[in-house]
Amino acid sequence: MLEVRGLRKRFGQTEALRGIDLDLERGAALGLIGGSGSGKSTLARCIARFERPDAGEIRIGGTAAYTHADVQLIFQEAAASLNPRFTAEEIVAEPLVIQGRSGSAREWLETVGLPADSASKPAWAFSGGERQRLAIARALILTPRLLILDESFSGLDLTLQAQLTALLRDLRSRLGLTLILISHDLALAERIADRIVVMHEGVLVERTHPAAVEIENASRWLSLRSALA
Repeated sequence: MLEVRGLRKRFGQTEALRGIDLDLERGAALGLIGGSGSGKSTLARCIARFERPDAGEIRIGGTAAYTHADVQLIFQEAAASLNPRFTAEEIVAEPLVIQGRSGSAREWLETVGLPADSASKPAWAFSGGERQRLAIARALILTPRLLILDESFSGLDLTLQAQLTALLRDLRSRLGLTLILISHDLALAERIADRIVVMHEGVLVERTHPAAVEIENASRWLSLRSALA
């Protein structure tokens, strides 16, 4: 589904991405973790075409000619991306309007666990967890090939995190969803992802499965984990 080769991105004197190579299979979930400034969000924004890399190539479904509709990115502050004047139904349907497509916003509200009678409620009337569900429904209504959640659960209490984790697992099962979860929380990533990639100063340190650490330099992994705690 996703192929990243030799990706580089520089901001002034700072090299945010230093030759990133990454693959993600269809239907898989990748946990991308790392400290602040490690390059996680820059990588996500390059994949979602919000940033243009300086070098390298990104392919989605085998092609570099993919669009914003193919990759949907959900940010940490869902409320900031929701028009407060819109109802829930209008918020979820907005991407369809922009793309000139048809579809049922109410059906997607129910898919993410919001009752159909919430369709007429304004964005400000929803809780933090419900706003994240709205953001997920709005992203999925375009049936993207890849969903990226950039610190989307940060700031939510453990109960809401558990509910949204269960939702993502259910969506993966029902829809065959392919996703990347970006987080500084290793434990959260382990509950969702099949594979963990640690990002540090623009490079990747990978282990193939959350249940078994597979990094040659164990002391480096432990220091990274301590830094993320």
